[in-house]
Amino acid sequence: MLAVTGYGTSIVRELSRLIDEPISRIGGSGSQWFDSDFIIPDAERFVLAAGVLYGKRVADQSVYDIATGLAINLISPMRLCEEILAKNDRARICVIGSESGFSGSFDDVYAAAKAGLHGYVLSRKVLPTQQLVAVAPPIISDAGMTMRRPDYPAILSKRKTVTSQQVAIVVHQLLYGPPVSNRVERMC
Repeated sequence: MLAVTGYGTSIVRELSRLIDEPISRIGGSGSQWFDSDFIIPDAERFVLAAGVLYGKRVADQSVYDIATGLAINLISPMRLCEEILAKNDRARICVIGSESGFSGSFDDVYAAAKAGLHGYVLSRKVLPTQQLVAVAPPIISDAGMTMRRPDYPAILSKRKTVTSQQVAIVVHQLLYGPPVSNRVERMC
């Protein structure tokens, strides 16, 4: 079984077309999943795809926006990885990062959170039977967080983009192919 956060994301939808097994949601027991104890299904493969992008400089974000952005994009994935790795000695985890974690973004908090997430994946020690990797795509042209941007048409014409299907294929290879050591797979 595959367990995911970001169940409704375009990446998870595309990934579901590539696999022949059930997909289960990772949930939280509190009012907001990023502020709760996690309910982790019994699975061996995990995709952590939940994310939020406010599209504003840090000076233009409220303290709540900053805290939420860091919680969803950095702290919750790290906490989930820790819980999964502690409970499952055969876990294979793929975290969805972002090229913004390497090259920056107009949304400073998002870029900083993804950079922190990449650093965590690269430095976290895992058992020889476990796998922790991340995918760092550039802008995903058909993702909801991209399509909701007011500058969506301009982004598509000026920036390198990939599709959710392309990201899902890389995630699938990392989770279902031969095991690899901790790494962040850049897609640009």
